[in-house]
Amino acid sequence: GIHPSKQMGQNFLVEPSTAEMIVSRAALQSGETVLEIGAGLGALTIPAARAAGTVIAVEKDRRMARLLPAAAPVLLVTLEYPQAQMQGPPFSVHGEEVGRLFGGWYQVESVYRRDILSENPRFREKGLDRLEERVYRLGRRV
Repeated sequence: GIHPSKQMGQNFLVEPSTAEMIVSRAALQSGETVLEIGAGLGALTIPAARAAGTVIAVEKDRRMARLLPAAAPVLLVTLEYPQAQMQGPPFSVHGEEVGRLFGGWYQVESVYRRDILSENPRFREKGLDRLEERVYRLGRRV
């Protein structure tokens, strides 16, 4: 079986009532989109999807990726900006780094790019002159 990795700071949620309590306290509304970072075995993913409708689950642990059906789509959302202008968090993740981190396991395709600096004045106040939200589709290599 798969055991949590201490190096990755993992703890697997195994009690269904705990997942239901988390979803209840989050007060998710039908039609909302939830971004779940560190989806693990998906114990929170399914209750969140029932409540909100859409869950984008992100998991870096390659052991978890092996559990996905080969055709399961994976979306990765990143922020990209000149790292020299701000040291994060949030940290800038450029396309080259996405390719380096995930290219061995996934076919990486950039599917969306949008300038969001005007919507986030706090980042301009921190000295950024460019801030992009990027979405990558990761297709599992078979």
